[in-house]
Amino acid sequence: MSKAEETLRKAAEEAEASNLAKSEFLANMSHELRTPLNAIIGFAEIIGNEMLGAIGNRRYLTYAKDILASGAHLLEVINHVLDMSKIEAARA
Repeated sequence: MSKAEETLRKAAEEAEASNLAKSEFLANMSHELRTPLNAIIGFAEIIGNEMLGAIGNRRYLTYAKDILASGAHLLEVINHVLDMSKIEAARA
């Protein structure tokens, strides 16, 4: 095997290892971000829908709806980033 072929093989192995590390990182980050975010969204829905009783100050209801909308938007962004990384990984 020539030196050029060996260099190319090593570069391909390093690229593969890098891609694997990126995939593992994204999988871990996905779990670490989505788990608490789903809790935030769920609690905001409970408060916003007043499932445990009426809210005394109506401004809190507005805040709960803002938290819910922001959480849903953030989850959508996270999902989009992860979808793009999956598409990129499939191309590699």
